[in-house]
Amino acid sequence: MSRRISAIDIGSNAIRMMIADVHEQAPHLHIVKKYRAAVRLGHDVFTQGVITPASLDIAKATFQRYALTNRELGVTKCRAVATSASREAKNQKEFVDLIYKTSGIKIEVIDGTEEGRLIHLAVRKELDLDNKKSMLIDIGGGSVEVTFSQGPKMLATKSFPMGTVRVLENLAKRNLNENHLNIIMGEFIGALGEHIYKNCDHDPVDFAIGTGGNLECLGQLKGELLKKSPPIIPDPGRAD
Repeated sequence: MSRRISAIDIGSNAIRMMIADVHEQAPHLHIVKKYRAAVRLGHDVFTQGVITPASLDIAKATFQRYALTNRELGVTKCRAVATSASREAKNQKEFVDLIYKTSGIKIEVIDGTEEGRLIHLAVRKELDLDNKKSMLIDIGGGSVEVTFSQGPKMLATKSFPMGTVRVLENLAKRNLNENHLNIIMGEFIGALGEHIYKNCDHDPVDFAIGTGGNLECLGQLKGELLKKSPPIIPDPGRAD
């Protein structure tokens, strides 16, 4: 027996949906389809404090399309969660109500703690964390979640407002460029360092696990770079 489900992630830089089959006897999901719509909620919220009418229209069309896809592919249950940008939007309720009214999909706006819990649950399903202490780092567009785990048990999690989209918008708003990134990051290092030292200073972690679209891109980039042969640099002291 299996059932078909879908999950929608409403992030700061995109709205993603994954459809999967869950088999009672199988430990892992069988991924059926993945979808991504570039809806820049973070750009709106981190600069203006609200989701603009233009982005509301794009989000509405995206959810209508996702709802239709769910029906066509026989999805029996759909869960949609919204994170950093949505929880900070002043017109959050308007956004949630619009999507439910036009697509029938109910959005849950979750806090950083629930975000960390879901990340930990997902990692635990894919990796063996038994008898190990681990640190999970999820880098999103609006926030970074750092979670500590002892075996399968989550010990502590904290969300930091230092996602990639937010940092870039912060630089632009202050007329800074990427050379000034240390200024922006310096504003978060204190709280981040305190969280890390508090949870692993006297009890180091065995390994760290990174998740999120940004880290996936870095992993792919690393793979592409490693495929290429290093450039041959002539020896300046050698005459050919």
